[in-house]
Amino acid sequence: MNYVNVEGQDELEFYKMLVDTLSQMISITVLGPKGDFVYASQVFMEGVNITPETLIGKGSKEMVSEGYYEDSSSIKAYAEQIDAKSIFHSKDNHFVLSESKIVLNSNNSKFIVTHCARPLQIYNDVAILQEKIKSYKNEIQILRTTNLNENLKEEANLIFKSKEMYNLITDIKKIAPTNATVLLLGESGVGKEVIAKTIFANSKRKNELFIPICIPLMTPSLLESELFGYVKGAFTNADKNGKAGLFEVANGGTVFLDEVGDIPLDLQIKLLRVLENKEISRIGSSKMIKLDIRVISATNKNLIEMVKKGLFREDLLYRLSVIQLYVKPLRERKDDIIPLTNYYISIINKSYGYQKKFLSEAYNALEKYDWPGNVRELKNVIEKIIILSDGVFITDRDVVSSINQFDSVQTTITEKQLVDKTQKKSVVSAYNDIDSQKILDTLISVNGNRTKAAKLLGISRSKLYRKLKENIIDTH
Repeated sequence: MNYVNVEGQDELEFYKMLVDTLSQMISITVLGPKGDFVYASQVFMEGVNITPETLIGKGSKEMVSEGYYEDSSSIKAYAEQIDAKSIFHSKDNHFVLSESKIVLNSNNSKFIVTHCARPLQIYNDVAILQEKIKSYKNEIQILRTTNLNENLKEEANLIFKSKEMYNLITDIKKIAPTNATVLLLGESGVGKEVIAKTIFANSKRKNELFIPICIPLMTPSLLESELFGYVKGAFTNADKNGKAGLFEVANGGTVFLDEVGDIPLDLQIKLLRVLENKEISRIGSSKMIKLDIRVISATNKNLIEMVKKGLFREDLLYRLSVIQLYVKPLRERKDDIIPLTNYYISIINKSYGYQKKFLSEAYNALEKYDWPGNVRELKNVIEKIIILSDGVFITDRDVVSSINQFDSVQTTITEKQLVDKTQKKSVVSAYNDIDSQKILDTLISVNGNRTKAAKLLGISRSKLYRKLKENIIDTH
């Protein structure tokens, strides 16, 4: 021990002052020969929220039994009469390093001096280990989910844990081997195309073509030529050799009609004939081509309401939906959020060369959000968080910030579109306003048939579409 010069000052008073000062700086306790506290520093008492009076007659065993902390090195030191160390949780759930040493007084009585600290590095190391354990548990859950669906071929993208999705997969196992048409219902972004691919991958047609067709991406005229094909000279600018349609190309395989509710009424009739007669003819030809295809379709619209309004054929709805499957939104199957998040973390980390991990608080924040954009929004938000976050660990603040920014962007886009639409409408002349009403009245009179409407108006169908677009008339 290093002694200091205390000349001119009572040595006992000096060391008393020193002990009092240290009491305000570090957590120290002293157990007497009987195992009860004979000294406790101010820092210790503040740390466990206890008064000096409460400590009278107590020792470390009593403090543990009363739940002030989980363990103490002083218990082992007193029981075995040796110096000891221990790591445990405090009442406020922080890690504590406890170190005890045995000292003798002038009468050779044994006292146990214990120092407690909360080492930041130990806390960080343990926190990292805890997060790794949670990550491994999530990975194990994903593997268990995969084993539940060992007959499915698309498990790499079909990640789930919820009972709702498990029931859906059970139905898919029954449906996939058949040739029944399937209509997938659900909000945008719930993963209807993934379900369609899963049905295909487990069908008897899995070695043939799977052709997805996103109907809203094509104009009605382009959609018709893409689906049915055309012969040489069928229309202006057509390929001089003609072209096979996607139905024809997919012969023997599966066609996925995404957003089938957007098919125009006149094309709905042709699609109905394909399903009923199992044959098509190219545009400009009367030759019939036999078809052997399975049709899986999907929509986020209420087709029954569309049928009531005359916007969708009832007979076509029956043909498309021998089997109907409803894919629930993510907010109704929140058990899937963590498995999906871990899957996206894995592929996004690999894509960018990162090793970022989500803390439990970040997972909790993800589960509290309703995800109006469903799985598609979840994937986009996870990618954004991983790219923009600082450090290895993702916190709840990172999650909340990214979700709020996403919502803000969505609102901005919506408002801009609304402004643009209003501005466009304001520049339409009075003549065009009257013309628009005439077009609408004509469309209503022919139940939305644009070909008939064009004929009644005395204009070409392409000009009708141009008028609809110029005047911002939505007929869907």
